[in-house]
Amino acid sequence: MVNSWLNNAHHYFTTTDCVLCGAASGLASDLCESCQADLPINQLACPRCALPLPHETGVLCGQCQTQPPYYQSAFVPYRYESPLPGFITGLKFNARLSNARLLGTLLRDALLANPPFRPDCLLPVPLHPHRLRQRGFNQALEISRPIAKALSLPLLKKGVHRYRDTRPQSDLDGESRRRNMRNVFRIEQGLNYRHVAIIDDVITTGTTVNELARVLKKAGVETVHVWAVARA
Repeated sequence: MVNSWLNNAHHYFTTTDCVLCGAASGLASDLCESCQADLPINQLACPRCALPLPHETGVLCGQCQTQPPYYQSAFVPYRYESPLPGFITGLKFNARLSNARLLGTLLRDALLANPPFRPDCLLPVPLHPHRLRQRGFNQALEISRPIAKALSLPLLKKGVHRYRDTRPQSDLDGESRRRNMRNVFRIEQGLNYRHVAIIDDVITTGTTVNELARVLKKAGVETVHVWAVARA
C-alpha cells in the first residue's frame, strides 16, 4: 500500500497534462509529443536575424544586408504563430507563470539539440522598474532560468538597466519602435564578459534586442548573440 501511494504521488508531481489538448504529456513536459511536433518550426530563416523566409536562400535577408544588426546571430527555433502567441501573451499579460516554464523548456531543448556558440553569460532583456512592479516578474528572466540551469551559465540580473519606461512595442509600427527604443538601456557597472547571449520571448522587428546589443558592444562586450523562443 505504501509503495502504491508513493508511486501515485510520484506520478502526480512529475507528470502533467498537455496544455493544448489535455492528453497526458509525459514526464516533466507541458506538451504531449503530438502537439510539440505541430509547433511552427522556424526552419527557413535569415541566418543573421532569424527572420522567417518563404524559401531557403542561404543568404542574409534584405534588412541584414543593408543594415546589419549589432548582434552576430539570432537563434530562434519557432515562428510567432499559433499556439506561441497565446503562450507568450498569457505569460506577459495574464501572469500565467507556468507558461514561462513551458517557453523556457522549449528554448532550452532547442539549444541543447542545436548547440550554438557558448556564451559567458545570459542576459534576459531588462524591464523598466515601473513595468516590473506592475507585472510582478520579468518574463525574459523566467524563460532564462531553465536554460541557465541546463547550460550551467550565470544569469546577468544586475548592471544592465532599462532606465526609460517606453510605450509597449506591440502598439507601434517599425519606425516608431526604433524611435521608442533609442538610448533606453544603460550599463551601470563594468561587464566582465566577452560573449553575452540576450534572452527574450519573441522578436518582432528586432529593435529591442538590437538596441541592447548596441549598448553591450559600446560597453566592451565583443560578441552578442540573441536567443528567443519565437520570431515574427
